[in-house]
Amino acid sequence: HHSLTSHPPSHPKSDMATLHSILRFLVFVLVGLIGPLHSWLRKISRPASHPYSPLNHTQWAQFWALILRWNCGMRMHLYGSLLPESQVVVANHLGYLDILAFLAGGGMNFVSKSDVGGWPLLGNLARSAGTIFLNRESKMDLPRVMSRFSGVVESGSRVIFFPEGTSSDGREVLPFHSSLFEIPAKEGWRIQPAAIYYVLGSGVEGHASTRVCYWGDMEFVPHFRQLLRIPRIECHIRFGSGTVSGTNRKSLCAEVEKEVRELHRQLREELEGGGNLGHG
Repeated sequence: HHSLTSHPPSHPKSDMATLHSILRFLVFVLVGLIGPLHSWLRKISRPASHPYSPLNHTQWAQFWALILRWNCGMRMHLYGSLLPESQVVVANHLGYLDILAFLAGGGMNFVSKSDVGGWPLLGNLARSAGTIFLNRESKMDLPRVMSRFSGVVESGSRVIFFPEGTSSDGREVLPFHSSLFEIPAKEGWRIQPAAIYYVLGSGVEGHASTRVCYWGDMEFVPHFRQLLRIPRIECHIRFGSGTVSGTNRKSLCAEVEKEVRELHRQLREELEGGGNLGHG
């Protein structure tokens, strides 16, 4: 008698999706290692007569972000554009992919919460992009961040920050915190509002609010693993048509928050009329 062993049926489509996600992961690993190494080598080899500036950082970080954006199937849809006169960009925050989206949309330096630096692979890219990390638990850290913030803008580079203080599922814009508006108000910098919104590609199961947006008590590794299996992500960014400035931190914050909410509302209304919605 021959013992019969049953084998589960093979699913070529599922096997291909797994292989594809592994290849995507390997590209993330390579860029996560090569990007920061390349940044460090350029920094130490630069002659004293040509100091290393945040602008150099963002140009190369933009290149690496474009590769990773392509690698995770993200297609960009930009409405409006970065204004040459804007020194700061302020937007809502949906998770770690925002860094790739905004870097690919235009070179800029980020102010981000300190735990982003600890994220596998993407933390490396954030550091090599010249991200200014803020410890939100310590008010004592704010002066250091403000000093870095000021230095980046004065060097001719642009800074982006997310004043919600955390990320959301994209259904609405969370209330803004005004602390990071202190320097723009003091210096009279021009702020360009922006809003970001994700939609899953046509035919992709689930909703962008949980599969793409990273928020609440979600764990990075499981979320990132399933994200690599999404064939197509549609990323929509709408830039404000003008800039906002003011000398009072709180009123400046309130005005920018109002603008970002309106840009976000426009995106949601336009995108929710389509096929596969970002939210159920």
